[in-house]
Amino acid sequence: MSSGYTDLCRHSGVPRQIVAASLSRMTQPLLTLPLLVGVQERYHDHGLAAVTVGLYTAGFAAMMPITGRLVDRHGGRAILRIWLILALIALLGTSAALTLAVPTPVLLSGVTILGMCLPPVGAVTRAGWPLLIPPAQLRTAYALDTVINEAATITGPLLAALTLSILPAPLALLTVFLPITVGSLGLPAAVLDSARRANRRPAREPQSRRVILTYGITFCASLGAGSLVATAGLLAAEAEEPSIAGVLLAAAAIGAVTAGTIAGRHHLHQDALTSRLVGFAMAITAAFIVLVLVLGLSALGQSRGGAANIVTLAALYLVLGTLTGPRDALLQLSIVLVARPAQRSTSFSWLGTCGLLGFGFGSAVSGLVGNTLGHHLLPAAIASGVALALSGSMPRTNASRPQPPLPL
Repeated sequence: MSSGYTDLCRHSGVPRQIVAASLSRMTQPLLTLPLLVGVQERYHDHGLAAVTVGLYTAGFAAMMPITGRLVDRHGGRAILRIWLILALIALLGTSAALTLAVPTPVLLSGVTILGMCLPPVGAVTRAGWPLLIPPAQLRTAYALDTVINEAATITGPLLAALTLSILPAPLALLTVFLPITVGSLGLPAAVLDSARRANRRPAREPQSRRVILTYGITFCASLGAGSLVATAGLLAAEAEEPSIAGVLLAAAAIGAVTAGTIAGRHHLHQDALTSRLVGFAMAITAAFIVLVLVLGLSALGQSRGGAANIVTLAALYLVLGTLTGPRDALLQLSIVLVARPAQRSTSFSWLGTCGLLGFGFGSAVSGLVGNTLGHHLLPAAIASGVALALSGSMPRTNASRPQPPLPL
């Protein structure tokens, strides 16, 4: 581990924060696979299984800004404890619904409620970093946070598959309560007890505008991520080779983890944050355009027996992962630098909601556009261009103030 991360871990509470974040980020992948398998086993309907996961995610996304606001007003400890109780009840109810194969409307209502009852650990964790470390180390912290997120997308499904090999789906669903509980209650006291009443003056317009633009960039970025995941699955289905999807997504995750880890070792000033976001947006847009062209040429060559070279596609997925990992950390840093301290959890909750909505929309529209126009990643390329425009519109930080260097 580099000296930047070593120095970060020396601060009181940071090791607990890292462990709690690592466990809580497992929630989504650990829930998704048992839900899919359980619905498929009980109802024998692939479409219903997909709708079930979609409604559970929608419930979580819709509730995040509300729970974030409650955390800002009353502190993380009280709200997380209440939502842990609600999550346990909802998990037990959903497990019973799968076991009994209840009518479809009841099942769909139950999984929506389950999503709404998940504790807002992610927002609390991200909002808590400034309470544990000095400003100069925030970039390292959010780079590490992004790496934890990407690692969870790899290890979570593997753990879920292992659990399903031992337990039936309804019982495997209940095991997710352990990481949720440890991740929620294992946070440092400084983070759990940081009740902040929203009674300050409104933020200045440039700050509010920057936060809103960051939400828009996050939505576009997540749309691209959803399109990448959907396209990997579609390519695997077309080639009748499921391993292709795993190779492509693993390449993107490896790129994001590696680049995100390295990014925390470099430094720049706050007033360079916007230019760095613009640079990443330009590179990501170019990479998506190249990927669209490669897939288009592959489609033209299929009539002659040709196919997209898996090595080329994996290399492009790796490049995109390398670019998106550090970019995602910068988006979190952009929020924490300008969001009002009394509303940090709310701001990060909205960031998460925009991310989930963008990912779901990207997955859906990628399939629709692909079936209509034959270019699955065309929406992602367009969204990356919109993200570039939004990044260029982002106001600069006030250069007249002395600003500490941030690791980047």
